[in-house]
Amino acid sequence: MDAVHLHLIVNHVSLFITIFAFPVLIWGMYRKNESFFSLAMIGLIFAGLFSLIAMLSGEAAEEIAENISGISGTLIHDHEEMAELSNWISLLLSVGAATALFIQKKKPAFQRSFGWTLVVLTFVSAGLISYTAYLGGLIRHTEIHTAETIDHEIKKELIQAEVTSFSTSNEQYDGNNKT
Repeated sequence: MDAVHLHLIVNHVSLFITIFAFPVLIWGMYRKNESFFSLAMIGLIFAGLFSLIAMLSGEAAEEIAENISGISGTLIHDHEEMAELSNWISLLLSVGAATALFIQKKKPAFQRSFGWTLVVLTFVSAGLISYTAYLGGLIRHTEIHTAETIDHEIKKELIQAEVTSFSTSNEQYDGNNKT
């Protein structure tokens, strides 16, 4: 397994855990159910850990992806910038979740208001991670590229990469026929 595989695996785990934890947290807060609340907090702690692994593996994955024909450096950069913000929010949320677990029994009144703050932060984190995943998908999944999702500069970069790739493959083909 290389850095790209590791990156793809862990970033999806972080995304899905955060999305799963959001309704569990709301239910735990609304029903004042400590089990659901604790489950959501544990999930958010793990989401932060997986987010950190995704961020750390992202640099190596970027180095590999940049050498693949047809991959847009602009799309990689956009994904990387959003990933940094998403990672910091996810890590902040993880620290908040660990704090909430710690104060759950000791200060229930504070934990209640803090819990609703975590609901909002979880919603923000889920949105940021989802958008980061979307930007990551644009890097390789050309089937989701539309005029609305890619600006003119990125389109030019992708077209140039395709032309270069086509020219290189034709030169190799022509070279093979001459021998």
